[in-house]
Amino acid sequence: MVLLLLVLFLAALDLVNMVLLTQARETIAGAARERALVLASLAVRDIGGEALARRASARQPIPASPALRKAVLEGGFRGLTLLDAVGREIGAERAAGPARSSRYQGLGDDERAALVAGRAVAGRMEPARGGEDADMAAFVPLIDAAGKLVGIVEAVSPVPELGRLESSFRLVL
Repeated sequence: MVLLLLVLFLAALDLVNMVLLTQARETIAGAARERALVLASLAVRDIGGEALARRASARQPIPASPALRKAVLEGGFRGLTLLDAVGREIGAERAAGPARSSRYQGLGDDERAALVAGRAVAGRMEPARGGEDADMAAFVPLIDAAGKLVGIVEAVSPVPELGRLESSFRLVL
């Protein structure tokens, strides 16, 4: 009987541990998304949102400039990509490290609708299994004077803390 109670007690502790770990993962994921969105929005502001919108409209890549390099370095981005309104790459500035294709295709209909409405959105962490090399893309819409979506800036930020937590979470499960 005592052994059965001990097993039940340990199972209850394990369940509490899983609930707390799940809450921690959700909190860190939310914070990583917010951080990525803020840093991407600041980078667009620093580079010049109106100039980027004009370039996206004309399908001209982002010219290499001190402002662009500074935005990539200060934001800690792995890459900053200018996309047209339907997500095709126009040009990119990448930091050292593996180049990855745009994550725009992985966005859902709600996220794409938010971009058309002028709201920035964050993508999912990649790779989904987590790890030290995990990163997350934030998408900042470029709206012209008429209020139309003309382009999108995709900023990929490293999220190693979230990646490590996700890896640990998958080990526990």
